[in-house]
Amino acid sequence: RVGAAELAPEHRRGKPHLGDRPFQQRSIAGTPCPLPGGQLQPVERRFKRTDPMSSPGATQPRYGNLVAAIATVAACDIAMGLTLQLLPLLMEAGGHPAWIIGANTAMGPIGILLAGPLLPLLIGNIGSRRIVYFVAIILIVALLAMKLAPSIWWWFPLRLIFGIAAGTLFTVSEAWVLTFSSD
Repeated sequence: RVGAAELAPEHRRGKPHLGDRPFQQRSIAGTPCPLPGGQLQPVERRFKRTDPMSSPGATQPRYGNLVAAIATVAACDIAMGLTLQLLPLLMEAGGHPAWIIGANTAMGPIGILLAGPLLPLLIGNIGSRRIVYFVAIILIVALLAMKLAPSIWWWFPLRLIFGIAAGTLFTVSEAWVLTFSSD
């Protein structure tokens, strides 16, 4: 395998260059920098500087994104509200003792606490849209698995997974609302 240094002409090896012109150092402030020989040349601007807050895209409302974010918040609240009140009632109707109902109910918030520290890394690597789709599928599958579970002991890991997924959905949706809403 041949590197770039072996392909460069002899007089350019190890020396910075830009095509056939000598290398021009540029300062951070955009002031001219001295070239070898003491000459000063102005720095070329390659990109036009614009203020991101005054660009047309920053001032136009993005209602579609905001609606999606609010719908995600609503879905998360419905899912958490459904499981926090309905599942303990189903367990009580099944004749389970109060300590099992309380321990099972605590699994959701424990899942939320466990997911919290991992979310920035996870969202940064995968992306918030993919996370929302994945978490919505996990919520549906967890609810279906709770319905089909043969034993109440299966509900403990399922509620933990449900709590992780619901906490992730809530965090991403709140970040979306804060991002897309205007002051």
